[in-house]
Amino acid sequence: MHVWLVKLEEQLPIDEGYRPYRMGMLADALVKKGHRVTRWCSDFDHLRGVHRYGCRKSIIIRDGYSAELLHSSVRYNKATSFLRLLDNILLYRQFMKDARHHKDKPDIIVCSMPTPELAYASAKLAKLFKVPLVLDARDMWPDILESELKGLKRILAFPVIWWMKKKLTFAARNSSSLIGITNFYRDHLLRYANRKELHLDSVFSLGYDLNQHATKSSREELMRYWCKLGVETDGSKEIIYFAGRLNNTVYNAIDPVVRAAEEIGKSRNDVLFVLCGTGTKSFDIASKFVGLENVVLPGEINAGELAFLREHSFAAILPIEPRVDYLNSLSNKFFEYIGSALPVLSSIDGLPGKKLKENNCGYVYTSAEDLIAKVMLLLDNPSLVAKMSANALELFDQQYRADVVYNLFVSHLEKIITQIKGA
Repeated sequence: MHVWLVKLEEQLPIDEGYRPYRMGMLADALVKKGHRVTRWCSDFDHLRGVHRYGCRKSIIIRDGYSAELLHSSVRYNKATSFLRLLDNILLYRQFMKDARHHKDKPDIIVCSMPTPELAYASAKLAKLFKVPLVLDARDMWPDILESELKGLKRILAFPVIWWMKKKLTFAARNSSSLIGITNFYRDHLLRYANRKELHLDSVFSLGYDLNQHATKSSREELMRYWCKLGVETDGSKEIIYFAGRLNNTVYNAIDPVVRAAEEIGKSRNDVLFVLCGTGTKSFDIASKFVGLENVVLPGEINAGELAFLREHSFAAILPIEPRVDYLNSLSNKFFEYIGSALPVLSSIDGLPGKKLKENNCGYVYTSAEDLIAKVMLLLDNPSLVAKMSANALELFDQQYRADVVYNLFVSHLEKIITQIKGA
């Protein structure tokens, strides 16, 4: 079958430092099973904030796998902004125009949600081509945008939010299968479709590919690299690891980590917090740790270097503000941590907390004092760390490995095609 995958922002295999996310891993699984894939995405590299080609472009990634890069001249640097909204609208129009006349029609369309605009366009195209549409929710747009806006901003955004809701309602009601990364997100789509769950609706977690971390550097080179950044990986330090976007989500939950690092540093000189990444709040977060010698913020680090650091860490930390969408989902960081056999210290309960507690592979902390107590408990109990590490890896292998998740996803798409053609 020929599958169209619709998602604007994800990285592509042509990108420097490429890390496969959901559409990339699904594409790989489809091609491996002999299916053809066309990805519809943006020429704008969302992660690096630059255009790949600066124009509309069709590319061949490899045999059976191509990409259609839509282009607008808009550049944005904030996940939610007027410029990003404008970019989405311009790309939606281009997608509708170009896809309608594309020479290679799909047998099925899989569209990620967000965005409502692309979901609406995909639904219109699915009706035009008389093929099934699979809507895949990994965020709760536009509801979460509406809930985050206050005062005048909320009033001014009302027409845009209303428009998004109309688009998503149409898409959900015209989909053959509604999918979510958790039950919560599938149910988000079911509410817009105004119906109960049917046999072709399903849940597929994000999944994670540990093989993406290959590096050409030797272990000695990696050790020297981290040493230059102030991180000893020779076993003399117990490293507490974080990697992710340093945005408002992390900033609003970072104070307990600051306090814990400060207090632990007074009694232990063998504990090091290493917080990797960049983002809109990089400077503000870094400023909170000024003067703390047991904290290193090395900035953006590539996948191979991160993998080496995780290998030499004894625990991972997940500081995330307790928004409703985060409480009901599992992030890529969560999978990265447990796939690396690291006990997880999470600031949020909800679904992440439930998984950690049920599988005994980490803790939820409720305050700086609670975080300090749980870090000290792990430091004083190597056997507990070993047990949690084994449990984390077992959970990952059973439920969240990319080949497990996306082979099931491919089988689901095959089932949709079989049942609809046989109907």
